[in-house]
Amino acid sequence: MNLRGEPHLMTRGASTISRDNGNGFGKLTSQTVVSSIDRSHEAQLSDIYREVFKGHPWHEDKICANVLRSSEDPLKCKVQYTLAECNRFDKGGERVVNDCRSGFTTRLNPAEREGIVLLRPGGDLERCMGCGDELNLIDFYPDFVDHLALIDEAISKRTFLGCLAWLDDKPIGFAWGYSIQTERTSSVNFPAILHLLEGAGINPETAFYGAEVGVLDRFQGKHIGTLLMAYRLNQARQSGYESYVTRTINPSVSSMASHIFSEKKGRLLFKDPERSSSWYKWDFADFNQNYVNNIMAGKLK
Repeated sequence: MNLRGEPHLMTRGASTISRDNGNGFGKLTSQTVVSSIDRSHEAQLSDIYREVFKGHPWHEDKICANVLRSSEDPLKCKVQYTLAECNRFDKGGERVVNDCRSGFTTRLNPAEREGIVLLRPGGDLERCMGCGDELNLIDFYPDFVDHLALIDEAISKRTFLGCLAWLDDKPIGFAWGYSIQTERTSSVNFPAILHLLEGAGINPETAFYGAEVGVLDRFQGKHIGTLLMAYRLNQARQSGYESYVTRTINPSVSSMASHIFSEKKGRLLFKDPERSSSWYKWDFADFNQNYVNNIMAGKLK
């Protein structure tokens, strides 16, 4: 196994997106090229990272400044704010989740001081909808989460595996991950997660963590995310990992992974102790190499 060795890097190659994927999605008229991520991509990654996570289902645009207070502070608040209307929703099985219709009203949880609020043009909102304090907003990136440091931190990891999707020489999506860490990172409390993984019967030494996957809103629904995930997980399988774990609020991420792992649903492990997302796990024993090969060859299902 090559779990702690140098990561296997893909060579730059092209995957043509099919004209008709059978799901009613539109076509891409040019080739989508997938390449491995290196330090020369950091500036482009930082721009696309912010744009992706301002979109659905995250809407990480603005956030109450009280998010920076300590967890013991009674005014601690995680309510997000956005100027962009959204009428999308997701399906988690038969359940509607991430429902942004009607101005995000179902996504606000004042009792937990978290959720999303739509800032309407010309509105006169003076107090935070979560903590009730005078409204004081900061940018989600980089004031709350320093995405530049997050990207640099990820690329610096010895077991980093990452890829970018390009269309007409412009990045339109990304995916990366690395081995389970023993120290806290800027986005994950790994010391706490280690104990939870071990409690769930998972060996952290042989688990690959899928840290990020994202595609620009206007290119979603065209299998770009599946293409990126296939490349990344193929690398992880070749590196000798036995299981794949990820943290997400997005059912599409779980659905893409299930297709890659022979239609096996991810095992729900636990809710993240610090974020409003859950952890899931798949086994590389279920990895469908033929399906992945077809994706990377542009023969999408």
